[in-house]
Amino acid sequence: MANVQNNKEMVPFEHYVGRFRSIAPAEAAARCGVRFEAGKFRVRLFGVDYDVAWPEFAIASETADGLALSSLPAQMLLIRFLLEGRESVGTGAFLPYREMPWGEVYIKPFTGRCLTRAAFSFGTRLAAFDAAMERSPAMRIKGGDSAWQVEVMPGYEVRLIVWEGDDEFPPNAQILFSDNFPQAFSAEDRTVVGDLLISDIKRRM
Repeated sequence: MANVQNNKEMVPFEHYVGRFRSIAPAEAAARCGVRFEAGKFRVRLFGVDYDVAWPEFAIASETADGLALSSLPAQMLLIRFLLEGRESVGTGAFLPYREMPWGEVYIKPFTGRCLTRAAFSFGTRLAAFDAAMERSPAMRIKGGDSAWQVEVMPGYEVRLIVWEGDDEFPPNAQILFSDNFPQAFSAEDRTVVGDLLISDIKRRM
């Protein structure tokens, strides 16, 4: 189990683990487009493959420093995807959080947890940010002072765009989601995706 940094995480985590035990694994694998063999789902998150054991939840990976090995929010995201997500591919369009379902309602927590955090984590250390992204499974794209496209899960992509701060303007950031995200991720899950993406990058810096 992950190291628990916040005991409040344990209550929802245990709730989702309980729901996870009751899923039909063949249906979940077919719906999500993932493999289920020998009692384990194979799910990819931020370029790392994880084996998720069923029915008693356990997670393992050949990548020793995979984020989900030590993050309860990442593990809950994987569980929720298996519970309610589905295989999907976007049209090639990318949308800001605000323009997706419930985005206007939850834009304030998303801005605080993701956009402001990304701006001040990366816009003040642009060289270190670029170096970290070059070491990750990400693709450089045009935009801002630095912009990258990252696969969250197969078929689901995000774009992280950063503007460097200076004496006149504070740093800024934007996160865009492939337009199929509402097929599998709730507004809260999309915030968790942004939060986890930032955490994954920061530990590479």
